Formats: sequence, C-alpha cells, structure tokens
Amino acid sequence: MTTAKVCGWLASVRDADEAQRVLSTQASIIDIKEPTRGALGMASLDQLRAILAAVDAYPVTPRKFISVALGDYGYDEMTHAYENLRACGTLAGVDVVKVGLRLVSGERLPSTIDDSFRQWARHAYPKKWALVLFADDVGFATHWHTVVARASRQGCYACVIDTANKKSGDNLTTLLSMESLRALVTRVHGLGMGVIFAGSLREQDIGILSSFGVDYLGFRGLLCAGGRNGRIDEQSLQRVQACFHKRVRATAGAQLSTRAWSARV
Repeated sequence: MTTAKVCGWLASVRDADEAQRVLSTQASIIDIKEPTRGALGMASLDQLRAILAAVDAYPVTPRKFISVALGDYGYDEMTHAYENLRACGTLAGVDVVKVGLRLVSGERLPSTIDDSFRQWARHAYPKKWALVLFADDVGFATHWHTVVARASRQGCYACVIDTANKKSGDNLTTLLSMESLRALVTRVHGLGMGVIFAGSLREQDIGILSSFGVDYLGFRGLLCAGGRNGRIDEQSLQRVQACFHKRVRATAGAQLSTRAWSARV
C-alpha cells in the first residue's frame, strides 16, 4: 500500500546563517538566492560555497535538496544565462538550477527558444534545470502552456510558477484563478515535470494550494521579519511549518513529501 503524500515546502535563503535555521525544520528544499537582486537574484559564488558548506556540516537525514536561482532572462537574453549555468555546474551539492524566462505579449514565440533551452540543459549538466515562469508577465496567459511543453522536450526537470514584481501587492493567488492553477499542475505533471508554486504566498494560501497536487510551495517573504529583503526568523519558520503539519494531520496516514521531484525522473 502506497503512503499518501502532501506537498512539501521550499525556503529561500541568502546566507549560511539562514540556511542553518532552515536545516532544523522540515523544509524539503533549501533554495539559494540573493533577494536584493530580484525575484531570481543569483547569490555570489562565495555565498553559495558558504551555504553548501553549512548544509554539508549539518547532521540531517535525508540531506536537504538544494536549488540555486540563476536569474531571469528575456527572449534575446537567454544566452546570458550560460555563464551562470557553467559556474554553478562546478559546485558540488547543488541538485537543481533554476532559470527564469520572461514572457512578453505577441502571437508567436521566437524560434530560438528551443535551442536556448537545449543549451541551458547542456551548460547545467550534470545538474538538473528548472524553468521559472512569472504569472505577472504580460505574455504568461498566452504562452505558458506552449513554453512548458518545449522545455520538457529539452530535459527540464520542473516548472516553478512565481511572480516577478514583489512590490505590487499581488501574489500568485490574486493573479491566477484556482481553476488556472489546477490546470497548470495537471499540464506540467502530464509532461513529466515537477511543479512548484511561489510568488509572495501567504499562510492562508497554503491549505488550498497544497490540495491541488503541486509538489512544493516556495517561500521567502513569509519567512522573514521585515519582508523578503529582511532576515529569516524562527517564529515565521515555525508558523509555516505548523501549517504543513496541519495538512499532514488532515490527510490520514499522509507523510510530508521530501523528494517529489526525484520521484519524477
């Protein structure tokens, strides 16, 4: 008999001190980024090495899954990601690299996208790569379904749906309907990829979004005192963890998912 799973959660950290705080929780994934550089701001190589060392030194089993944000790019900027992908590919301990694509309005996508995705996969190797799309981009509604299919053909491991503008007051659940979010999970899973929802999520979003079959929910601002550019604090971590414990208790016999992505590849 297969044990039921509920979705896990991801915590975005900017340094080793924040990583150590998250390591003591049941967060499934430690995501490394520099929030002052944008939604997918890449941390410096020194930051990355310090965080990875902190993770390696912490006695936790199983080891936390590690993802790294590498920035977001327009159609004509996709080649700019290559250097960051190559640099991260040399770091031991990184499981997945996350790269964002900004979707603009227009009836047709550039023909170069397929080759750019192929090159993202090649430069990321041996790491897996995840595509990040932004629900507040003007071209999201028109193009997301086509883009995720094209990414899946180039070995994309997972799709993250986030928001780019962290100051607008909007979040994922105000930008997309519940029906759209459910359809997105079905579509991406049908292509063999994992799904993460992020984008200024609130505590009240956890229950409903986690019921859609999404693999993980991602957090930064909700975990911090003073917003996403502040510091992760213990009380905020515990509140989020308590929400997921509540979901586990509400689903008889369920366990918090820790490697939903890994199970898909």
